[in-house]
Amino acid sequence: MDSTLLTLILVFSLLGSVLIGIPVVICLGLSSFLGLAYIMGNYDIAGSLLSSSAYGAIKSYVFATIPLFVLLGEILSKSGAASDLFRIVDRTCRRLPGRLALATVGGNTVFGAVTGVSIASAATFSRIAYPEMVRANYNKSIALAWISHSTSASTALRL
Repeated sequence: MDSTLLTLILVFSLLGSVLIGIPVVICLGLSSFLGLAYIMGNYDIAGSLLSSSAYGAIKSYVFATIPLFVLLGEILSKSGAASDLFRIVDRTCRRLPGRLALATVGGNTVFGAVTGVSIASAATFSRIAYPEMVRANYNKSIALAWISHSTSASTALRL
């Protein structure tokens, strides 16, 4: 079979399976497995490559840290330490408009730069800062926008 025909078959089978409602991750994995199996001529080699790449992705540093940072955010939120910190910022910067949003951006930027994982910092600060900003009568969508903005700031600082 020609490589162009194989590519077209795989692309259309990928799109068709997505359109009928199969999750994208399964569609991508299945089409790449079948394409590798056809190219290599052996299902064992394709299975070995698939398993080693899946293992390499799962053992990543990010997947170990995200649950721990979410736990940290939960502990800070439930213990009241986050409320105390935001109350201190609120009282200290009383004349500054948007003080909690700016504190969220600054704290998330520093936290993301220190940890090196902006996804974990976004998960932590969404658990810490979002309830405090809603409690301070921020619009919910604006509060989430500031948290996501601070995540991009921490990513830019790391680069």
